[in-house]
Amino acid sequence: MTSNHQKFLRGLKESKEWVWKTAELLNDCGYPVTINPTTYAETHADWKDHADNGDLTINQTIEVKHRTLNFTCREDYPYATVLICAVHSHKNKKPRPWGYVLWNRDGTHIAVIKTDTEKSWTIKRVTDRRFENYSQDQYQCPLEVVTFHEAKHDR
Repeated sequence: MTSNHQKFLRGLKESKEWVWKTAELLNDCGYPVTINPTTYAETHADWKDHADNGDLTINQTIEVKHRTLNFTCREDYPYATVLICAVHSHKNKKPRPWGYVLWNRDGTHIAVIKTDTEKSWTIKRVTDRRFENYSQDQYQCPLEVVTFHEAKHDR
């Protein structure tokens, strides 16, 4: 084993403390954390068999909605903005979701709104027709920040 490889392995082993500290920090913020396994190559020549895809993984929450609207893309979406969710619902999420997936009526397409577009969201008072005399503040966003995708899946 070369001197450089020994130094690399020593540094890799020492880094595990910081991976675990980071996992604890993220977990304390409400993120479910998975620490990925670390394996050690006996020789530098075997490094490719031991390369990882990252030290840890956090699970991201995605909110899913089914809409009565039919749309396939930005051009045929029937409104200038997309209703996302109730303001109180979004504000109370800990941690905040990665984003929202809105299915069209027929289940053929989705609209995706990432939470990192939140600065462009506005609030609109909306009456929910499913209930009697019920309105609430809802976030909406401009179509420009929404991506549309065909939902290719087997049923």
